[in-house]
Amino acid sequence: MRTWAATLPVNFLCLCLLVPVRLPAQTTGSLSGLITNSITGEPLPGVQVLLIPLGSAQATSLNATSGPNGRIHFEDVKPGHYEFDSTKPGFVRHRQQVEIAAGSTKVDARLTPYARVSGRVTLGPDHPAAGVPVEIRRRGGRPRFTTTTAEDGTYLFNALEPGRYLLSAGARGAALRKLPGYSAAKAPTQEGGRTAWAPAFFPEGRSPAEAQVLSIKGGMDLGGHDLRLRPVPVYRLRGTVVDDRGEPAGGAAVQLFAADSWFGSEYETTARADGSFELEDVRAGDWDLHASASHSGVTLKGSLRFSITKADLSSVRLELTPPFPLNGFVDRDEPRDKEGKRLVSGVYMTSEDGGADIALKFHTQDGGLHWDSIYPGRYRIRPVGFAPNWYLDAIYVGDQEVLTRAVDLRPGSPSVRIVYLPRAGRLRGSVERGSRAHVYLLPAEEALWDEQFINAAQTDAEGRFEIGSLRPGEYLAFAFDEPQDHDEFTDPALVRTLLIQATRLTVRRGELSQVELKPLPSTLW
Repeated sequence: MRTWAATLPVNFLCLCLLVPVRLPAQTTGSLSGLITNSITGEPLPGVQVLLIPLGSAQATSLNATSGPNGRIHFEDVKPGHYEFDSTKPGFVRHRQQVEIAAGSTKVDARLTPYARVSGRVTLGPDHPAAGVPVEIRRRGGRPRFTTTTAEDGTYLFNALEPGRYLLSAGARGAALRKLPGYSAAKAPTQEGGRTAWAPAFFPEGRSPAEAQVLSIKGGMDLGGHDLRLRPVPVYRLRGTVVDDRGEPAGGAAVQLFAADSWFGSEYETTARADGSFELEDVRAGDWDLHASASHSGVTLKGSLRFSITKADLSSVRLELTPPFPLNGFVDRDEPRDKEGKRLVSGVYMTSEDGGADIALKFHTQDGGLHWDSIYPGRYRIRPVGFAPNWYLDAIYVGDQEVLTRAVDLRPGSPSVRIVYLPRAGRLRGSVERGSRAHVYLLPAEEALWDEQFINAAQTDAEGRFEIGSLRPGEYLAFAFDEPQDHDEFTDPALVRTLLIQATRLTVRRGELSQVELKPLPSTLW
């Protein structure tokens, strides 16, 4: 049997070997990292991690759980910007942004254990104050937490994030003297007047301005933070509520808030048929009066600020008004992703004169905004959403520019216009010996010390960080060894104490700026 063998010239074989083979490009990446306890440095197993796409990354979120050695791993991740969201019971939620490229990306995270604060509330020197609300809040105002004392007057907060806090206790006005078990401890009667138990601010303060700042670190267990309620003179408040026609608003719900209060309404009542109302046991100070009533299916509202000195007050008149509609739009330069989806999700209207915040309003596909029910008053307009490489440039109400200030909104107010521009600035930097340092960036212009312009980042294991979508301008940069309360950077008095420690830099439109920072101790302020 004959067989045939094909033979090829040697030079042809060599040529084949020299021809490059085109391999498919790598289109996905992987993400791996280590999650540890920020206090002990030990690996944390059982941490739930959610990888949330931002902008034009893949459409769905991914999740995984850290193993016994604290390791986390994601495979087949579409390149793009993500939020790395880590949670575990007993620890502060940790979130950071990460950019995943084709190939392998590494990210580590440190979770901080919650702190605890406990103590006892008494009426006078030693009578247990049962059922009294106790509140602890960040010095910047938010977040705040509330609990209620037990029968023996004790209280406990067991899930506090690191930060600087203010502590207070106090029931709602006259209701304090009606709580069960208080019959033997009613506020003593002063000659010629009435008294009631007033709120207390740790350790011995009678107003928020007298409260001591508590510097709380992760994992702390602080006991013995006792508060004592004291009797103060109180007075009677009488007034009338009328509708927008000047007619009595019988049945209106009336609420009274202390102007500097950390609590909700301290007094509540219902207006009589003739619109009159009366509140007893109101202590001296500045107060905000709110009322609402329904008329022909429409809710009318009104608010008024006044002061009570050392006498009863009987001349308060509060007029209620109906809501009005307000239109607006996000400018035509509003950013979209590659699929045409709008990236700015909505707008908050925040009351500046004691009223309730207006809930988040989402715009339509063409950028239109419409509020059905805005009540007359002063508001801050705050857009929210994530827009990579874009920045908020301006906000207008008619021809009035209101990016950095509150605006009066009344029936007939012109439309709201929100302008975003492309080619935002970026900042890349490092912190000296700053592995896992916390970087905060805020505009040098004091008028822009608002939460929507405060930027934060955590450095990686090598002390590096990057912040994008920055509005061009001058900035102040700080690096701390522990996370700080964002709201504190909106308080001019607090920020001014840090100015000498700030690193100043310039961010230019469409450019990448560089900075090197030195870490500051969290006890600095």
